[in-house]
Parts: sequence; structure tokens; C-alpha cells
Amino acid sequence: MNYLSPVPSSSPVNITVQTTNSTSLSVSWNPVPLGFENGVIIGYKVFYMDQANSAVKLQKNVSSSTLSVELNGLLGYTNYCIQVLAITRIGDGPLGDCIVAKTAEGGIR
Repeated sequence: MNYLSPVPSSSPVNITVQTTNSTSLSVSWNPVPLGFENGVIIGYKVFYMDQANSAVKLQKNVSSSTLSVELNGLLGYTNYCIQVLAITRIGDGPLGDCIVAKTAEGGIR
């Protein structure tokens, strides 16, 4: 019999966002807690959007061995909502809470 693993039942934890400069943010996280993976984690998706323009949601995919990512090309002095989820072969787990971070002053507005 072929049993399919369900998706993770938790998002990654301890998501932190640091302002790097006026056009980038650094995002890091810890893996999905033990027992909530529901299979092998094969990667992560990092979603980010300008809070003033929530219609445009961007995404960056990384491998399971990566627990941080640099978001570049952002608008200066702008609030962004960042969320992270884990992926198994079956699909996406739940999105983590929205972490709001602001890029530094300067850059493009």
C-alpha cells in the first residue's frame, strides 16, 4: 500500500526579520517543531508583501537546508508583512503569523 504523507501541521517557528538596509530585509526561522512535520520537509516558502499594497504578494522558495533568506529589491521605508511555511512532497503547510518589518529610510519609494 502507498501511504501519502500529509502536509506539515505547523509552520516554522521563531521567525525573525531584521532590516538590512533601505531595500532589503533578512528573514530567519527555526524548523517545524518535531512531531508536526508529517513527512519530510523538502523546502520553505517565504511570502512578503508591502502592507500598503497587499494586492501584490511576492514569494521566495528555498531548500529544506536553508533557514534564512535575504529579501532584496524592496521599497525604502516601507512596512512589509513576512510569512513562512514548510513544504512536504504532498504540499504546503500552514502559513506562519505575519511578522511586520520596515525597511530603512532611503532607496526607492
